[in-house]
Amino acid sequence: METLFPFDKIRPGQGQFMDDIYRCLSTKKNYVVHAPTGIGKTVSALAPAVRYALENNKTVVFLTPRHMQHKIVVDTLRAIKCKNPDIDLSVANIVGKRWLCMLPDAKRLNSENLSEMCKKLKGADKCPHYKKIFKKSGDLSPAAVSVINALKENIMTSEDAKDLCNANGMCSYEILMQYLKESNVIIADYYHMLHPFVQKMFLSKLEKDMGDIILVIDEAHNVPGRARELMSSHLTSEVLDKAIKESDKFGFNDISKQLRKLKNDVGEYCIKHTGKEDEKLAKKDFLVNIVKKLYDDFNQFVNELVIAGDIVTNERKVSYIGGVGKFLLDWCGPDLGFVRIVKTNRNIMGVLGFEVCYDCLDPSMLTKNLFDKLHSTVLMSGTLTPVNMFMDVLGLDKLLTESLVIDSPFPRENRLILIKDDVTTKFTERSEEQSYKIAGNIVKTINNTYGNLGVFFPSYNMLNTVYELMSQFTIDKEILLEARGMTKGDKKALFKRFSSFVGTDKSAALFAVVGANFSEGVDFPGELMNAVVVVGLPLERPDIKNQALINYYEMKFQKGWDYGYTYPAMNKVMQTAGRCIRSETDRGVIILMDKRFLWNPYRGLLPRDAQIYISGDLSAELSEFYRI
Repeated sequence: METLFPFDKIRPGQGQFMDDIYRCLSTKKNYVVHAPTGIGKTVSALAPAVRYALENNKTVVFLTPRHMQHKIVVDTLRAIKCKNPDIDLSVANIVGKRWLCMLPDAKRLNSENLSEMCKKLKGADKCPHYKKIFKKSGDLSPAAVSVINALKENIMTSEDAKDLCNANGMCSYEILMQYLKESNVIIADYYHMLHPFVQKMFLSKLEKDMGDIILVIDEAHNVPGRARELMSSHLTSEVLDKAIKESDKFGFNDISKQLRKLKNDVGEYCIKHTGKEDEKLAKKDFLVNIVKKLYDDFNQFVNELVIAGDIVTNERKVSYIGGVGKFLLDWCGPDLGFVRIVKTNRNIMGVLGFEVCYDCLDPSMLTKNLFDKLHSTVLMSGTLTPVNMFMDVLGLDKLLTESLVIDSPFPRENRLILIKDDVTTKFTERSEEQSYKIAGNIVKTINNTYGNLGVFFPSYNMLNTVYELMSQFTIDKEILLEARGMTKGDKKALFKRFSSFVGTDKSAALFAVVGANFSEGVDFPGELMNAVVVVGLPLERPDIKNQALINYYEMKFQKGWDYGYTYPAMNKVMQTAGRCIRSETDRGVIILMDKRFLWNPYRGLLPRDAQIYISGDLSAELSEFYRI
C-alpha cells in the first residue's frame, strides 16, 4: 500500500505534509501543521492516516466544526476509494443526535437533555424508530442489518444515511452508532471527542481502545475556545426564575422556597459585591455558604435538585431545576485554571438581574488527557501560528509532537496586503475625526475595488458608528450590514443577497464583525469577495475574565499578553483576511486599517510569504492592482 493519494498532481507542500504525518503515526507522535488555504489539507491528512490505519488496525476519527465540511471529507474518501478500489474502507459520517433524530423538537434540546429524553423513551419502549432496529433478543433486526450493509458498501454523507434510515422507519442516529464499531474512518463533530458526556457515549459505541484511535482535527485553531466553552458553566437570575416556576408547577414546594431564597441571597450578594462595577471576581465559598444557610448539607441539596430534575424530564424535555443542580456541582470544581465571576445587568425591560460564572481559562484541562491517551493527534488549520502557542495551550507533549508551517501555494502576486497607518481604533485615540478618516479610507476602497468586498470591524458599535458616516460620501456599491443576533435564516438571506451581485454590473460591500458570522467558516470563492478590509485590531475587551486569562498564562508560561491577548487577536485577523483568496486563480487585496499593524509583535505575526506595503495613495494602489 504505497500511497492512497487519489489525485494526479501533488501540490507544493503536500508531499512533506503527507510524509510527516505517516512518520509521526509510525512513531506514535502528534503533528501540528499550519497549512494555508490551497494546500489541500483534507486529502493530505487523510491519505497517510487512512493508509496507516488500514495497515495497523487503527481507526481514524476526523473532527470538523462545520457540517458543510463533512461533505468535503466524504468526497475525499470517495476519491481515495475510487483510486484504490481494493482497500477495505468503511466510513461512518455522524453529526449531533439532534440533527439526526426524527422526533419533533429534537433540535431545540442540548445533547444531554436529548440523550436523557431518548433514554427514557427507549426504556419505556415508546420510540417507534428505535424499536425497528432490534429484535426482542437484543440482536439487530434483519432490516437494520440490511441498512448497515448499505452503509458499508457506499460512503455516505450524514444526510444520505438519514434519508436511507428514514425511508426504512429507523433511527438514523442509532443505526450509525451500531455501524461505528465496523468503521475504520469516522467523520464527526468536535463535540463527539471534546464534550466529556458525549465522548463517553461515543467511545462506548466505537468499542475501541483510545490507543487505537488516530484523531485528525480540522480548523484546529477553534479547539482552545471550544474546550473552554465546554468546561465553563453559568447561572443567571432568569434561569432561577424558570426553575422556581417549574418547582411550583410540579409541586416541589420546599425546593421552590429554597430556590426563591437562593435567588434573593445571590442577587443581594452580586449587587453589593459589584457595587458600581458590572462585574467582580468571586470566591467559591460565597455561593457554598449561601446554599448552606438554606440547607445544611450542600451535596444533599444538589442531589435533591438533580432528582427533581429527573422527575421533570419524565414529562418535559428540559429541567431548569436540574440545570441549577448541575451548575452548583460545576461551581465546586477546581480553582486552578478557572475563574469565578459575578455580574449584574439589566434586561431589555430594565429589570436588574445577575449572572454567576465559572469560566475555564485552561483548555488543556480537557485536551491534554485526551491527546495523551490517543495513538496520535493531527491538528491542522490555516491559522495555527505560532505553533508553539497551540502546543502549550492545548497541553501537547513537545517531545512527542512535531510541527510544520507551510507557506501559501498561491502566486505571491495575486495577494496584496496594504497597511493604512494614518488611522487607528486604539481606545485612547478614538474620536469623531478618527472615525471620519476610517470611513473615508473605506469609501476609497469600496469605490476602487473591482466587484464585491468585505469590511470587517472589531465590534458592532464600531461598525454602526462608521456606517452612519457613509451617507456623507458618494459610494458606487450597495452596503449590506451584518446585525447582532441574526438568525440562521437572516445570515443565509444576507449571504444570498451578497452573492447575487457576482456576474452582474453591480457589486456590494459587506459590513461585518471580526469573529462573528462571516469572518470565519464561510467561503467566498471566485469573485465573491475580491478585497477584505480589517478595521482595527480585534483585541478582547480588557474585562475580568480576559485579565484572568492573561495572568494565568503569565504564571504558567510567562507569556500572558502573547497567549491571552495578542496572538488570539491576530489569528482572528488572519482568519478574516483569508476570506479573500481561496484558490490559485483568485486575486485580492487585504487592507489592514490600523497603524498598530506596523508595531511589534503584530507585524511579526503577518504572513512571512506575503507582499506587504504601507499604503500611501490607496485609490491609486487599488486601481493599479486590479488593472494588472
